[in-house]
Amino acid sequence: MSNDGIEGLGTPPAEPVCFVQPESPVRNSAFVPAAKGPDAHRSVWLIGLIGALVIGVTVWAVVHGVASRSEDQLPHPTGVNASMAIDPPQWSQPITVMPYAKPIDLSTNDLVVVSGPQSNGGWSFVAIDLNEDQTIWTVASKDKEMAGVMYHYGGDGTGFAFSSSSELTVIDPKTGDTTSDIPIDYRDLYWAGNGMLLINARLSDTLCAATMLDPGTCLWQARINSRLSKISFLQYGIDTSQYVFGGGRWVNTLDGVLDASTGQPASFGSRSSIDTYFSGESPNRIFKVTGSDDGTTISYQPWDVTKDTAASSAVNANQAKADPASDVYLAVFEDDKLATISAYDWQSGKRRWQKTIYRGDADDPIQFGNGFYVGPLVSAKHPLGIITAVNASTGKQVWQAPDYDFYPKISGHLLLVQDSTYLTAYDMTNSFAAVWAVPLPYDDVTVYSMADHVFCIGSNALMWVLM
Repeated sequence: MSNDGIEGLGTPPAEPVCFVQPESPVRNSAFVPAAKGPDAHRSVWLIGLIGALVIGVTVWAVVHGVASRSEDQLPHPTGVNASMAIDPPQWSQPITVMPYAKPIDLSTNDLVVVSGPQSNGGWSFVAIDLNEDQTIWTVASKDKEMAGVMYHYGGDGTGFAFSSSSELTVIDPKTGDTTSDIPIDYRDLYWAGNGMLLINARLSDTLCAATMLDPGTCLWQARINSRLSKISFLQYGIDTSQYVFGGGRWVNTLDGVLDASTGQPASFGSRSSIDTYFSGESPNRIFKVTGSDDGTTISYQPWDVTKDTAASSAVNANQAKADPASDVYLAVFEDDKLATISAYDWQSGKRRWQKTIYRGDADDPIQFGNGFYVGPLVSAKHPLGIITAVNASTGKQVWQAPDYDFYPKISGHLLLVQDSTYLTAYDMTNSFAAVWAVPLPYDDVTVYSMADHVFCIGSNALMWVLM
């Protein structure tokens, strides 16, 4: 199942969904008989001209993802009909991006940055205004030797930054103007946000905190937890944003948990070790995460940051995430035989429910929406898993997708399910009733929900915004 956070995740094979292409008008024109009499030559020339025009239009439509995606040609998904939505959304005109493009969420309304390799080497970043469905700026790296190498990048509405082997650049996300551009050899950008940068010199063990306006000056420094990088990348696929947690409030270091802005010790985490760090999206729901010496297991323990003590017992898991709408957290565990997702009470540690998931989905992100967990659950009928919604607190199943090919996305109160031909929206506040379904604009696209918008990017280096 596909999903893109910074890098994206894989999907198990799904049963193919076939649909019949309409006969090409070019093929039909070949059976038009030649005219007789004195106008025969003119008629043949006219037929040839019409045929050429049809070919040209068809080629253009295929390139732009339109020819095989007419809503009249495709059957609606199960349970969906054309009359169930008033003014259903439509895709914008295609926006040219780059091959292998990936979007970057800046947590800024109406703006997303798309990144990808340049054909002549290096890396480029393109900012898209999702309201106007148009490009507002493009910035290319100066380092042409880094083709195919993923840059370190990140940011929010205060600034967008990226680093390579020779440069560190900070950009105003609204205008594309470069606010800082300094040559820094062999440094990694670990995090950017709230007007701050976390930078590590790759040949040292020091973490430097700087402002986006002055990235060459360290406001504070601390010893970096090199084991955190090892756990993150080699074992569990967690990106370096794990250095910063609690909504950008705290930083994991080998000197303990520090305040991101001041570098002063936090009220908890002073006894951090090379095997321990803290994580969590909300300052009120923080986990203490501990890895084993051999890196084969990792445990998550709810932590009381005001008392610097455990809130409940620890569990071994591949990943864990707190539900923002209830007092439970979910943990995914995988071994050689099966994978499960379990709900635990945050305060007591008591397990409330457990479900089986497909082993290939154990590293897919845990998603919540309106108090529901939404993800692939295994059943006798669906041994590879089927997208299912359960009450996050009780585990009661409330809905199951009729079909899907990709991991679902959540946009406000809507659950978006993508199959091979359609994107279908289900209302999570109304018993998951189907609201609308729109044909995908191209055969091979990935759908994203970011910056208060839904859009998709195709393998043909084009992007469409749902209007």
